[in-house]
Amino acid sequence: MALNMMSSYVLLAAAVLLSSQALVLNVTTDQVEVGKTRNVSLECLDNFPQPDNSEVVMIRVLKKDHAGWNSFAEIRDCDTEVRPKRKGVLAVANKTLTVNSFLRITWPVATDDTIGTFRCDVISLTSWEGVNWQKSLPTFVSRKSDVTLQILSSIVEENKNDYLQRLRSQRETILEHVTTTAEEGKRQCAQQKENLLQNVTATVESLRESFESKWKSQLQVLSHTVDQNKRECPHQMLSQKRQILENVETIKEQNKLASVQLEERILGNVTATFEQNEMKLSQLEERILGNVTATFEQNEMKFVQLEGRILENVTAMIKALEAGFVRKLSATKTKLQVKISRSL
Repeated sequence: MALNMMSSYVLLAAAVLLSSQALVLNVTTDQVEVGKTRNVSLECLDNFPQPDNSEVVMIRVLKKDHAGWNSFAEIRDCDTEVRPKRKGVLAVANKTLTVNSFLRITWPVATDDTIGTFRCDVISLTSWEGVNWQKSLPTFVSRKSDVTLQILSSIVEENKNDYLQRLRSQRETILEHVTTTAEEGKRQCAQQKENLLQNVTATVESLRESFESKWKSQLQVLSHTVDQNKRECPHQMLSQKRQILENVETIKEQNKLASVQLEERILGNVTATFEQNEMKLSQLEERILGNVTATFEQNEMKFVQLEGRILENVTAMIKALEAGFVRKLSATKTKLQVKISRSL
């Protein structure tokens, strides 16, 4: 009995290094989206069971991590049900018959545990009291390449934010330039108004001085005439003097009135001209601001449309790459299965 047990252990140790190409680990889909892909299954099957296998001792599915291969789910000869090592995983198995034995684990919804490299082992006893240890080839389950699309989308979003930031900066620069130009225009208009008012004031003062000079000159002539008339005709002098003074006062009042009216007309014209210029400047500023805002909105709309086209092209490219990858993977699997069949 001890010799038989020793032989079994020796055969078991030797069988660790053997790998059977008849044992396969099938997967429903080798690319998943965590939290989205449903009913992802791994099933361990023996397509070509050995006729001398009499009993299945253990079936297990292993997952590879940084420490090596670790059991993910298994069923032993003493178990009635399969024991998964992770929560949220469904497992069923059959090891009553060597021909139809299998182990299947299922994720109702893909999780992070679904991603990785898996293989399955089957340990069975032979009719000649030996041990047969079969190992499947590794099966890979990876994430869908939507991550690439997300990365590209984030890059496009960053470029969009950078472009919009530059547009806002350009808009602020243009608005500052427009504001500075408007302020400079207002300052120049105010300076021109002040200069014009000074010129008008100087002109009015010059007119007043001219009128006063003429009036004094006329007064001197009249005084000289009065003196002559006084010497010639004393009785008529007083009457003429009164009449002359009245005429002088009338002329003086008329000159003052004409001067005031002329000043008012000049000031009115200057004020109206300044208000028209100020209104035109405000309208020009509004048109410039309107054009800047419209240009900014058009550029922003064009960039959004460009972003949509880029995302559509990237999505189509990724889908085409995924389809090509699936076709190549399917062809590789078919060739591998054909080689396995031929080798057997």
